[in-house]
Amino acid sequence: MEVAHEALIRNWPLLRKWIDADRVGFRTRTRLTEAARDWENAGRDAAFFYTGARLAVALEWARSHSAELSTGESEFLRCSLEAEKQREAGKLEAAQRLARAEAERAEEAERRAQEQKQSASKVQRRAVGSRSSDRSC
Repeated sequence: MEVAHEALIRNWPLLRKWIDADRVGFRTRTRLTEAARDWENAGRDAAFFYTGARLAVALEWARSHSAELSTGESEFLRCSLEAEKQREAGKLEAAQRLARAEAERAEEAERRAQEQKQSASKVQRRAVGSRSSDRSC
């Protein structure tokens, strides 16, 4: 017993690290189980999906614990991920539309500036032409 006790004391930091890591995993799993159950009870309402950091943490945990996931938990994560991808695609599409609209506005502003420049040149030529015809008398 003395040998086992000494080994435990000597390796306590490593054991503590394992316990702490497992505690985080346990909390992640517990929250995932509850979230999947709540989602199912709410008629699979998309408002219950994980997003952002919460989804990333759950997916990371699930990658190394896939055999432990229930069918409901797997389905919840799959649907959450799909919804997140759709949101990101929508954001990208909106950003692209905004960029196109900005480019069109810039082109329109450039066209108007060119038209104003041409109009100003015409007015200036007329003014110069008018002054030179006044001097011929």
